[in-house]
Amino acid sequence: MMKQQNNAFFYYISDQRNDSVVKMYNAQYIVQFKHKNWEHRLVKKRVHKINSVSLMSLLKELNSSMELGMTLNETILGMSTTRGKSTSLNCLYISQQINLGVPVHQAISEICDNATQFLCEFLPKNTTQEGFTKSLTIMLEYLRSRKEAADKLLKSLYYPFFITQVSIIVMIVNSVMQSSFQLSLLMLYAIISLAQCAIVYYVISGKMIFFLERFFSSLRLYNFFELLLASMNSGDSLQDSIKKIALSSSHHLNKKQLYILYYKIRLGFEYSDSFPKNWFLQESQLALVNSNKNGSIERALSMASECQKQRWSRTLNTLNNVLPILSLLIAGFFVARLLINIYSPLMEPF
Repeated sequence: MMKQQNNAFFYYISDQRNDSVVKMYNAQYIVQFKHKNWEHRLVKKRVHKINSVSLMSLLKELNSSMELGMTLNETILGMSTTRGKSTSLNCLYISQQINLGVPVHQAISEICDNATQFLCEFLPKNTTQEGFTKSLTIMLEYLRSRKEAADKLLKSLYYPFFITQVSIIVMIVNSVMQSSFQLSLLMLYAIISLAQCAIVYYVISGKMIFFLERFFSSLRLYNFFELLLASMNSGDSLQDSIKKIALSSSHHLNKKQLYILYYKIRLGFEYSDSFPKNWFLQESQLALVNSNKNGSIERALSMASECQKQRWSRTLNTLNNVLPILSLLIAGFFVARLLINIYSPLMEPF
């Protein structure tokens, strides 16, 4: 009787280049051979990338398990067997990469989409389990604040989007009843519906916050200070942390300012002369000046982060008030057109 061949699995990212997948597959095959697993057939399994919301969920599970005393490898293996299919595949991929000698931060970054990939650079590379857990906690707080902002933004869109949908549908129904239906109305409805779905998707997935970061300095600076503190708390120096953020920044002006800041500190400039003055608001400016004397910058950075957070909160509240008004104006345009179509025959002379 022929012996049944068991399967072993090789996990790869969906958008990886084919030559990279082949190289990793061969490396995994050699590992299987070294462990004398000749009876196992190596089967490929595709892993899809995750957004900031899924990354937050993954890091939250890692943090909770590690706080209970489990090691990182034990946590990842445990999650691969007890969680949903998507999370299990992600954890199995991370475990596979760690076994191949890939650093943890790089293994996690490989499963993240382009918008969130840079965050994994702030996971500590060589540190204790306590340091890794502390860094996870800071990153989770960072991602949680972004999700709260996205949820708040999404709630402000529900009502105006609904009104817009109802207005266009009523206008289409009225044109059909008056035998004046035009295909352009249906195309307009499809375009607006697709635009609304796209906006909702980008908000839910967390990508909208990254998009807003390009236009609002308060959000950009708040994120900078949070990432800087997270990197320093994980053991990196101020200079290394700034350089790391500069490398990951996609904003041209912000990248330029960060490199100027990095070289000023490296050349021995005082903190108050290195950081741009408009980054530190209110009492955080005084804390920055005092940091020249005591050599500790953490307090000034924390205060600056809180000030920028308050500034961003005011901006977000303004957005939450302006977006519904704009949506209602669009809905009002369709309602006005509908009323004109209904009452225009009554206004004609007999």
